[in-house]
Amino acid sequence: MMKVLTMVQQLLDQRSIESYLTGGFVRDALIGRDSGDIDIVVGEGAMELARSFARDLEGTFVPLDQEDGIARVVLSGERWGEQKKHLHLDLATMHGSIAEDLALRDFTIDAIAIDMREIANPGAPLIDPFGGQRDLKAGVVRAISEEALRRDPARLLRAPRLAAEFGFSLADE
Repeated sequence: MMKVLTMVQQLLDQRSIESYLTGGFVRDALIGRDSGDIDIVVGEGAMELARSFARDLEGTFVPLDQEDGIARVVLSGERWGEQKKHLHLDLATMHGSIAEDLALRDFTIDAIAIDMREIANPGAPLIDPFGGQRDLKAGVVRAISEEALRRDPARLLRAPRLAAEFGFSLADE
């Protein structure tokens, strides 16, 4: 996985684009769980970057949400020395600052980020404005805001799925 992350960071550095690892990838890393899904928010042009990354990394470009600027690059795990059959590199265009972008997420445990420039630094600071690390340690799935759930009611179904998957409880609120 580090090989892919290093290559992606180099490609982002060449373009001087602000970027952060986030979402399930960071959550899974914090609990010691292997993940083949890499979530990255970028300061600009996720759709165009994903097309370029698919070409540069010999992957397949998959547009997920044109309107919100979200795309996936599917990579062969074997090509990158991974045991997983496929790796998913999901790129999303950041909405505002990283803190503002994280505020739009559904659950605290998925609203943790790390600056891509820090990926090689094991002591790199995490960006965790909503206490996601605390909730991971406590084993709790907690919504960030009611607004996130109103915008996408399907997220309500995601809460019990995450709780069951990780053996967590749902926050009372």
